[in-house]
Amino acid sequence: MLAVTVLHAAWPAAYLGLLQIIGLVPTDVPFLDASYVLGSAECARRGVDIYSTNPCDPMGRVYDYSPLLIDLMPPGVTAGWTMAVGLILALAFYASLALLPPVRGRWPMAAMVLASLSTMCAYALERANIDALILIMMIGAGALAGGREARRLGGHALVLSAGLLKFYPLAGLVLLAREPPRRGLAIAACCLLVLLLLCLAYGATLFQSIGNRPIGFSFTDAFAAANLPQGAAILLGPLGRDHPALAPVLAWMPAVLGLVFALRALLQAMRYAMRMPAAVWEAPEAPYLAMGAALIVGCFFTGFSIYYRGVDFLLVLPGLLALGRTDRTASGVVIAILFLMWSEAFRQGIVQGLPLLGLNPVAVNNVHALFWLIRELVWWRVVAVLLGIVLAFVASTFWGRWALQYVPHDDNKGSQPI
Repeated sequence: MLAVTVLHAAWPAAYLGLLQIIGLVPTDVPFLDASYVLGSAECARRGVDIYSTNPCDPMGRVYDYSPLLIDLMPPGVTAGWTMAVGLILALAFYASLALLPPVRGRWPMAAMVLASLSTMCAYALERANIDALILIMMIGAGALAGGREARRLGGHALVLSAGLLKFYPLAGLVLLAREPPRRGLAIAACCLLVLLLLCLAYGATLFQSIGNRPIGFSFTDAFAAANLPQGAAILLGPLGRDHPALAPVLAWMPAVLGLVFALRALLQAMRYAMRMPAAVWEAPEAPYLAMGAALIVGCFFTGFSIYYRGVDFLLVLPGLLALGRTDRTASGVVIAILFLMWSEAFRQGIVQGLPLLGLNPVAVNNVHALFWLIRELVWWRVVAVLLGIVLAFVASTFWGRWALQYVPHDDNKGSQPI
């Protein structure tokens, strides 16, 4: 971090070149997303409706985070705090990784280093996006999850606090399933009450901020379950123009493909969940693995997420690397995750690098489309395994065992490999 900071201050051109090499599109404003939040708070204090217009943001983006975040800002906050906030967030991000369960061996260590220095992490930190803060809070929650009742309660409070800031971290409350039934239900009821109070306090403003969320496009850096079905329909769109009879088929293609891939992922997830040994959930990596898997799966199926939100992969990697010592599927998923965390570097290399080699636009588009297809198939494979991990985690709890007693099963039939 010190080296990159010095590079930015002393040799800006080299700094921007480094960003391009690792797959980032440089902007004129460092820590752009921190400037967005701080500037939005400054505008809101002046009475500007930041949900409709936002002159305090360098890019004019309307506000789409929780209104609570604006109210939590200190009274004197301005966009001038951006550099300090961005540096502190970046350093805290890397310092928080010390709380993750340590990995053993050269390959696991190399995997963690590659992940933490990936394009995905660099993107979150170069923008100083709040997702970096969310990861810090989730790591803290994981560190508290293995302690006594008071520590676990503090972990749940951290997850809820993160959810109040950006909504999607609420998926991390899956850890409530590990609590004794009465205590878990009581904590869940308190969380629902807090969320209800948030809705009552902010009303239409809250839903307006949710409605301002950017909508992704299948061929960019965003990840979502809708990417592959919608992208396939777009690529095959010319067939509908040349053959009008195919137009109705192409119109239904996104829904049909989405359903087919979702059912296939669920089947793979159930098969993988049946294979996972119960001892996994007694290991130190267990709470991080369950939370991280729930976060990634939740983001994947609930809408478009910008690439940097995948920093939550850092939560699941220690557990997958531990599983990988005896499970080839887990080892393969680790490699797939590393590919996804660096995929924007590969994509930008295709989009920006191939034209410099003299390839014509049609050839570049074809290579880009092939890479996009591979990337999306890898996403579905990774999400299927992570969904299996979530199912296995829930099945290991009181509520999972209670539900499974009503599911017919054949005790004489062994589980099948995925």
